[in-house]
Amino acid sequence: NAQTSKLPPCHAMFVFNVQIDEAGKPRLCLHLTQRSCDVALGLPYNIAGYALILHLMARFADLPVGTFAHTLIDAHVYTSKADGSGAEYDHVPGLREQLTRESYALPTLRLSESLRELNDLLPLLEADTETLMKSFVLEGYRAHPAINFKVAV
Repeated sequence: NAQTSKLPPCHAMFVFNVQIDEAGKPRLCLHLTQRSCDVALGLPYNIAGYALILHLMARFADLPVGTFAHTLIDAHVYTSKADGSGAEYDHVPGLREQLTRESYALPTLRLSESLRELNDLLPLLEADTETLMKSFVLEGYRAHPAINFKVAV
């Protein structure tokens, strides 16, 4: 909730633009700038969330999806303090584990055909989980076992 939050929003700005690809075709692109980013917890969520927004807006504009670009101004990884305190918030071991893992092929996002314009999203604000899961489908998604990170702030 922006009114009661103790932190300013991390997402400073996002911009859509249409760029011409190598084949001469227009594509909708999105650039997100963040003033601050928790690499372990925020970054994956932000990438997925804004990629979804790009796919939705491209559908609504009847344009192919272009590139998603992301600028991080203050990217940070939480660590324990020199005296060992705060070890439960230390993200370094989990991120090191993540770096050892094999990358999987990216999944394909399939949007429900019922989502053709911005107003089609309104009923989803009150929808149950099953309806949401039918509206946004990731095909070919594979995941490694979860790495648990505690929120530090």
